[in-house]
Amino acid sequence: MSLTAKQLKRHNRHLTIDSIGKEGQTIFGDATILIAGLGGLGCPAASYLCGAGIGSITLCDSDKVEISNLPRQTLFKEEDFGQSKVVVAKRVLNLMNTDTKITIFNKELDDKLLNNFYTVILDCTDNIRARLKLNSHCYEKKIPLVSASATAWEGQLIGFDYRHKRKLCMSCFTNQEHYHVSNSCTQRGVVNSVVGMMGTLQATTVLRLLLGHFDQHGEMIRYDGKTGRFITLTKKPDPTCFVCSEPTNQSKETFINNTNVRNPENDTFL
Repeated sequence: MSLTAKQLKRHNRHLTIDSIGKEGQTIFGDATILIAGLGGLGCPAASYLCGAGIGSITLCDSDKVEISNLPRQTLFKEEDFGQSKVVVAKRVLNLMNTDTKITIFNKELDDKLLNNFYTVILDCTDNIRARLKLNSHCYEKKIPLVSASATAWEGQLIGFDYRHKRKLCMSCFTNQEHYHVSNSCTQRGVVNSVVGMMGTLQATTVLRLLLGHFDQHGEMIRYDGKTGRFITLTKKPDPTCFVCSEPTNQSKETFINNTNVRNPENDTFL
């Protein structure tokens, strides 16, 4: 696509950055992004990606707006109580940027939705089964995946560029024992600005992936909001991983089916 006169004015602050410019902004406009989950992560990610001029954003979430969502989920207001999150989000994002096409799915993540084309997928989900499903799909289809979570004062972010890297994936960081231990913000709470920052970092990581500035495949960034410190953790690929070690399809399906545990909102994956 070529940039219109309105877009040239709108995205002037991007265009003046040498590493973005018109070419980079055009790449943003050609991108199709899936955001799975519209909680404390998905709301800021969707807002900033829409504002950045992403051409098409698909939103997937089956929940309705509740009063406890408001401190973190910045696309919603009190008047939205009881309404579908994706319906409200589409209305808000359409007002923000009419050039971004917003597609919504008011349902749980499923294979039909994933079979659509996406340039990058964001994992902003609230359960491990969905997280594993996204990871397996992205690995198979060679789609970059950006995942984050937050509880209490702590947040973490990790990205995988499966277009170029075929070893080390989300499943290497997890095991079945962890799936049966709830570590969610419902039990531990979460600082609204911490989860919001992690969602914003997800959006930034998407832009970096689109522009070819991402070289942190499988590096986990952890943030301690209480001390204000970041650390980066690295890990070797798990030789027994059910995704990137190429197990049998039957073994992989058994593994995923045995992790049907819902942990409310953005539980950590370590």
